Amino acid sequence: MKKLFITSVFALGSLTAFAQEEQATEAVETATEAVAQEQDAFAEVALEEVPEAVTTMVATNYL
Repeated sequence: MKKLFITSVFALGSLTAFAQEEQATEAVETATEAVAQEQDAFAEVALEEVPEAVTTMVATNYL
């Protein structure tokens, strides 16, 4: 009898949870604009100027 009571309480609780009406929310549109920044200039870096840790990492992982 105790299990029947507990089961009915859970069933009633879950039914009321699903029976709740959803409140309509208004869609708010916000104006967004993507702003791209220009790159000033490209500066090439010579291989001799690259740190040794970077060159060893590239050599071990990508060659």
